[in-house]
Amino acid sequence: MRYATLPPCTSLLGENTTLGRTSDHVQIETVAVLTVAAPRLPEVSDGRFLNSSNLRDLREKIRLVYRMAPYNGKRVLVLGATGRDAYGCPPRQVAKEMKAILFDEEFVG
Repeated sequence: MRYATLPPCTSLLGENTTLGRTSDHVQIETVAVLTVAAPRLPEVSDGRFLNSSNLRDLREKIRLVYRMAPYNGKRVLVLGATGRDAYGCPPRQVAKEMKAILFDEEFVG
């Protein structure tokens, strides 16, 4: 099963530096944070997935993110390091997959 969450928007705060005051925080942007879990602790060798099912799973999750964004009215995406660190996915391969899928016919335009 593939799940994703899109909770209510998150406000990013910054410091108000007008009049030399830096203690007041002001809202500088509101963003939506779309979350999809990456494959967890896949077998990896030489920076690549060893199991093709993990790669298929990752690709479907990337497509899910790319489909959910416009469905929820989002036109701008900031893509994070999906599956890095705790999940153990190979970061360069993940980045290449994210880029390749972004240029699939379904998402161009």
